[in-house]
Amino acid sequence: MITRSIYIIPFLMLVLVFTEGCSSSPKQVEAPGSTDLTEVREQQMDSSPRPKAGTTTTTIPMAPVVTAAGVSPRSVLSDAIKSNNNEEVARVCFSLLSVNSKDIYALNALAVIYYKRGEFTAAQMMLERALKENSKSSDLYNNMGLVKLGMNESREAIKYFRKALTYNPNDSIAAANIGALYLREKEYGKGLIAMEIAAAKLKDNRVMMNYAIALVANRKFEKAEGIYQFLLRNTTSDLDIMFNYSILLIDHLGKNQEGLDLVNKVKFLGPSSEMKNKIVSLENKAKAGLK
Repeated sequence: MITRSIYIIPFLMLVLVFTEGCSSSPKQVEAPGSTDLTEVREQQMDSSPRPKAGTTTTTIPMAPVVTAAGVSPRSVLSDAIKSNNNEEVARVCFSLLSVNSKDIYALNALAVIYYKRGEFTAAQMMLERALKENSKSSDLYNNMGLVKLGMNESREAIKYFRKALTYNPNDSIAAANIGALYLREKEYGKGLIAMEIAAAKLKDNRVMMNYAIALVANRKFEKAEGIYQFLLRNTTSDLDIMFNYSILLIDHLGKNQEGLDLVNKVKFLGPSSEMKNKIVSLENKAKAGLK
């Protein structure tokens, strides 16, 4: 049974991994640099509002893709994705779709562009078209889950992330996303299962912190402590990591002085408004334990 001391910030801890390239057949997501799949991993590290769902899409002039001899338009699109040139990505996508309206790679890449603009309805339409051509792609289901999340449809998002894992049980990207959502929804047992899959491949700080939170929620305190220690060896100023670790130390492990030292460091660096109230109770508990 989880205590109320677990500290989770919705979205700040949610790793949004959006696959910009999509293979034409279902396969396991590989590390960045795969020959037929380009991944761009984006973390939403703030809670600034996005444009509302259904915002009218921006018209992008379509021009033919002119390539050098022997260079395919698909290669041009891959290069545009890697360079993060959104206008070029959109231009190439529209050009490819004018030739083949069922081009899954272009549909998926265009969905990413719309997603980044907050045009979630348009992104959903692109992904629905892509899924008609390949209904077993974990990449596409993962991206649809992110679009649903952007529409504030968390339960629908979970359904799509689960669908992604149905077709690829080892998809660490979908696992990281659904695991973070399970934690936010306080479904800690499911969250731990998902985060174990994600943490096996993704060593991102936010993913590993969510894994540690899931471990604490399931009373696996020592293993969670090891993860926090690992994270703090790599970053010494992440307030969320330090604050969550201080909760583990004081509320669960009884390491009051060590926890109090971390709390003081958080206070020095400038805690968020969500942290301030909890800091008072943590300080009081740690000081009482030291008497």
